[in-house]
Amino acid sequence: AGTLLDLFAAPRANLWWFLEISEKSPLRGPLVNQLYFLALIRAVVSHGSYAEVWLSLADGRLARAVRDGASLPAPVRLIQPAAARRLRSFSARAWLEDSVLLRYLVRLSRAFALHLLSWAILHLTGTGKWRPGAQASIVFFSFYPVWWNSPYGAHARERFFELLPAELSRRGPVHYAVWLTLSPFELWRRRRDINEVWQRLNVVPLQRTIGPRDSLSLLSPTHLARLLRLRFFLARRLRATFEGFDIAPLVVKEVYRSMTSSEFFLDLLLMRGMGALTARLPTRALVYRVEFQPFEKAVLYGVRGRSRAVAFQHSTFGRNYLSHFFPPGEIAHYRSNGSDPSHMPLPDTLLTTGTYARDVMARNGFASESLDVCGPVRYARLLRYLREREDRAAIREKLGLPASKKVFLVMTSVVSGESRGLLAALALALEGLDERPCIVFKGHPALPMDREFQRLVVPRLAGGDYRVLPVDAPLYDYMSVSDAVILAGSTVCLEAIVLGVVPIVFESKSVLDAKSMTEIKAAALMVSNQGELGEAMRGVARGDERLNELRRCWPQALEAMFYRLDGDPNERFAAILERRGILAPGA
Repeated sequence: AGTLLDLFAAPRANLWWFLEISEKSPLRGPLVNQLYFLALIRAVVSHGSYAEVWLSLADGRLARAVRDGASLPAPVRLIQPAAARRLRSFSARAWLEDSVLLRYLVRLSRAFALHLLSWAILHLTGTGKWRPGAQASIVFFSFYPVWWNSPYGAHARERFFELLPAELSRRGPVHYAVWLTLSPFELWRRRRDINEVWQRLNVVPLQRTIGPRDSLSLLSPTHLARLLRLRFFLARRLRATFEGFDIAPLVVKEVYRSMTSSEFFLDLLLMRGMGALTARLPTRALVYRVEFQPFEKAVLYGVRGRSRAVAFQHSTFGRNYLSHFFPPGEIAHYRSNGSDPSHMPLPDTLLTTGTYARDVMARNGFASESLDVCGPVRYARLLRYLREREDRAAIREKLGLPASKKVFLVMTSVVSGESRGLLAALALALEGLDERPCIVFKGHPALPMDREFQRLVVPRLAGGDYRVLPVDAPLYDYMSVSDAVILAGSTVCLEAIVLGVVPIVFESKSVLDAKSMTEIKAAALMVSNQGELGEAMRGVARGDERLNELRRCWPQALEAMFYRLDGDPNERFAAILERRGILAPGA
């Protein structure tokens, strides 16, 4: 008679919100894409009359969900994929993944040891010492160094907030609360460089605010008891359906994965760290970048009752970014009693990059008085580049690119299947072009695809020009001089439009594309296979009239996603905080 939310109830916070499954993201675990596959299967089967459906799926749980689907119009025969029939050799990793209890103990031990080692190094070396000031501070939450550009040098800068902390520091004290993401060895090796950056920018490492006693909270038998109760008593009683399919086994598997992920143990410590920090440091407001991820809930639980929370929606998103969308009434329910520990914690103020995000949050149920639009704070470098860039011909000459040839910049994403699909489609699309263009390739830093590009695309260029860019290449220069940017759905689509370059957006239908740009499809060339991609590239090469139609849609798309390109978004952000009494008036 209970729910999963009831199972994770705790005195200070409901730990359901610390689980990756609560994010509802296709980028976090397999569940969302499994549901997408079920919807695809139902759609395909429902469009014809079949005596029998033969189904080959490597995912056994998904296959059984289809086989047992009560409302399919034809019986289903499962055909085990050949790859799955091969005998598997012993794999420690596979054994770990199959054992819920062992996985829990390994991840718990790792989180416990890493925190103790980091805490010891910080205290023994004196790294990250800090003292609370007399004045209340604006505190920015971040992960260090993974969210920072040039994290160990004189130009260290937080990636999402860019110039905003410097702007707010003109009105009063600013601190960073950071969780360390580097290994204890790297922390020891770089301690002097790190300490110099931290002292200069008022960075407080949260691992320093909580000690061994807090680490012991990870060992609470309550967490293990909750896992064992689900594993041996409650899992078989769970009822969950989707489109007529029994998805309870899929949900249980995802809950197991979430309970034994490093995210869960991180969030337990984060909540304590933010609570300890705001108990010592007078805080006017906590500012954090929002994607409704589990660690954000831990941060909000930590500062609850001690500080106002300002969420900054830093980037573009579309309808498939499920973490940003809520069923009718859900947010209003949480708002009705914000102090209830079982409710998802919410920010007091939510600032968005564009009008589209503001409207989505209003429809979600956020109070209109808690919402405001500040513009593209994260893209301060882009706006500055737009004002200062050189002539197109001069940039091409500087980069050594051909002056008269068509240049296509190709950028892959962090999603492996989507990126490989894009490269495979590009390889086939090149064969249909009258003239080989110059291809400039840039892989995602978190998922380099240089080898795949060399293997799939380069042979089809038939000796034509191409270039593979390093991580630190001047991307805006290359984007500015390209005739089009070919990419998987992401904010890069908007960056290209800002620079006056046609975006060709490849959207794979084989996965639920979290970064889909469907909301601005009138402003981009949307393609999903090699034929459509080839036609889009030919249209760019010919200068089709359709490109002018796209350009006429750009102002509306930019306002929806980036609001305004004139003025300074950091100043708008500061002015909003002033109006809300969070920030002292500027000079």
